[in-house]
Amino acid sequence: MNKRYIYILAKILPKQIRSLIKRFYNPVIPGISKMDYGEISMSKESLNLMLDKLYEVLKNNIKGDLIEFGVYKGGSIIQFAKVLKELNSNKLIYGLDTFEGLPPETKGKDDVPFFYKGSMDYNNINKLKKVLVKNNVGNKIVLIKGLFKDTIPKLPKELNFCYAYVDCDMYEGTKQALEYLIPRMNKNGIIFIDDISSKSFVGVKKAVYEYLNSKEVKEEYDVAYWVKI
Repeated sequence: MNKRYIYILAKILPKQIRSLIKRFYNPVIPGISKMDYGEISMSKESLNLMLDKLYEVLKNNIKGDLIEFGVYKGGSIIQFAKVLKELNSNKLIYGLDTFEGLPPETKGKDDVPFFYKGSMDYNNINKLKKVLVKNNVGNKIVLIKGLFKDTIPKLPKELNFCYAYVDCDMYEGTKQALEYLIPRMNKNGIIFIDDISSKSFVGVKKAVYEYLNSKEVKEEYDVAYWVKI
């Protein structure tokens, strides 16, 4: 079904019917559930941009570790870890995810007609750990399972970062990630945000521009990035 008509239907159907439909049919992520662990879901252009910026951060010796909010099946975090290995960096990557799907949407912020609590619960932390070992990056990545509101307060207080990737899909997760990250990013550190232009995840853009100056956010391809000044 054409996505244009899906969104029209989403606006006119009663909430109860939308809730019933989205439990059995989700047109927004037709191929994501079939992705293998370690497979990349973003465009080649976006990935290349992110890796170029990571090389730049590392070669400029920006202090701090790396962190990813929204790990899913590990496609991006594995690529980041391989760069660390290539450059013999002693930095670690912290990967936060519920590993149980999306949290509930935030009313008035997330216009996600066919998503519900638990959507995208296609990843398993134990399976991902095995894939990390298989890719020889298990010692570079620290996976942390749970809702951000529960896991962020438990992170080591001394953590600070040179590079971050926020792929939370929803308003609240993006908001919580940015609130935590902004004061902990070192000078010239970079935060990448996924889905900022997505019609499926409008809450992401709302959260980003509540916490970041729009003039400082650069949108390229299907991602955006912000540099700590």
